[in-house]
Amino acid sequence: MYIYLHFDFSYHPLMDLEVRHLRVIHAIAEYGSISKAASSLGLSQPSLAGQLQRIERMFGGRLLQCCVPHNR
Repeated sequence: MYIYLHFDFSYHPLMDLEVRHLRVIHAIAEYGSISKAASSLGLSQPSLAGQLQRIERMFGGRLLQCCVPHNR
């Protein structure tokens, strides 16, 4: 008796998600600022912003919403 199992291993963009990507998302959420998160990870702000953009492309949309306090 044989049992045949079928697994669909077709490629999905989220298969490229790595621990470093999770660290980026976590740091930005924890510090509430890309600049502070970049500093905590030892990266430049433009580098971290670029990584966030690549991660968001993998997910197909925005992951974090920017909230800038407005001083009047």
